Parts: sequence; C-alpha cells; structure tokens
Amino acid sequence: LKESKLEVKEDGSAVRRPGNAPLPKLEARPQHHQKKNAAHAHDGGVVVCIKQVPAEQGWTQVKEKLAEKLPGKVSPWHVSEVNDNGTCFVVCPPFQGDLALLSSLELEVGGAKLKCEACYGDVLQQVLKKLP
Repeated sequence: LKESKLEVKEDGSAVRRPGNAPLPKLEARPQHHQKKNAAHAHDGGVVVCIKQVPAEQGWTQVKEKLAEKLPGKVSPWHVSEVNDNGTCFVVCPPFQGDLALLSSLELEVGGAKLKCEACYGDVLQQVLKKLP
C-alpha cells in the first residue's frame, strides 16, 4: 500500500482515496459458464461401428488396422468380437479431433474397405451395456 495512491492512517486502521475521489464504476462481469444440457455423447471416448467385416476376419485384424491409422500413442480401448452380421464395435480414448477422424476413417481388412461410423442413440446404449 505504500506505493499506491491510497492514503493510509499511521496505525494502518483506515484507508482513504486521495481527495475523496469517486469509486470506480461498477460493471457486471460477463458469465462464462455454458449450460451442460447439450452434453456430447462421445466426450469420454468415441464408440464406432464397423460393418461388413469379412467372415474370415476377426476382431484382432480390425484392431491392428485401426491402430495403424490412429495418431501417436493412441490405441483402441476395446474391440468387440465380430458378430453374425459382420459388425464390430470399437471404443477409442478421447484425443484431439477424435470424432472427425474416426467418422471419416476407412479401413482395409482382408481386401474389403470398411467404413467407421460413430454410434448414437439406441445403438450406443446397446454397445455400452456389452462393454466389460
């Protein structure tokens, strides 16, 4: 307080503005928090569905091909068995641009080109129930 423009009583018990100047104008601060009602379904990691996996290919081949396409040290958390419909579900950890990358990703497994698509709604709920 010694370097400021404020006047302080000798014993430090009172503070006064010089010349009894007016207080600064009070202005409302802008609110920065946003409502969480539109929470993103894939904030904790992306769940993707890979369809039309060839019958002779298993989940390990899908996992290996997917791991090659993922950035840096990112590897899939969980890859489900390929079911009777030739569908496999993959859960990946969150990373920068995860949903955009995984939604547009195309894997080549056993000579077939497989598209990844993010799971939403009922499909997402069913996959989450089956996770270990």
